[in-house]
Amino acid sequence: MAATDRARSALEVERRLAELLERCEHRVARLGKSVREKLPARWPGLLELVVYFYENQGALVLSCSPTERGAKGVCALALRPEELRLCFGRGAELASSDPRGLSKGRGMTMRYVVLSSVADFERADVQRLLTVTWKLAGLQLDPRPRGCLLFKLEPQAQRVRRMEAARWTRPRVGTPRDRR
Repeated sequence: MAATDRARSALEVERRLAELLERCEHRVARLGKSVREKLPARWPGLLELVVYFYENQGALVLSCSPTERGAKGVCALALRPEELRLCFGRGAELASSDPRGLSKGRGMTMRYVVLSSVADFERADVQRLLTVTWKLAGLQLDPRPRGCLLFKLEPQAQRVRRMEAARWTRPRVGTPRDRR
């Protein structure tokens, strides 16, 4: 791909992200943009993926991942209507590194910290959690910035149909004759 095509494509992706951010609550979107600018400096080799936008909740999720799969993300930013969450991909394993109990959530893997300002992101204990998260991921990245934002967002209607189909699909029981 020529440099001008890559630049045009990058601008289009940024424009699409800006449209999604406009749908978020203004204060949270502004804070999300500020924290988003700081993450590539922290981990320059990770890809930034737009993985979810929950229209009915007004929530947007951006994942920092070594691959094009958001689920492999080291961390994520979840812009919700009332707050910005910094999520840790292997957060359930952070308990011993989180003596103050900053991380919240009860999921099997993911934990998060609520950020009210950029200063919250820069706090030593939050940075320590990011460092431990990086070590848990065990990644060796090329330190050169990729500067890549990718959309892995599938249309919400398609995602809902896929999820409903998976929920209602049952294995067939009986003989072929019974299925007629």
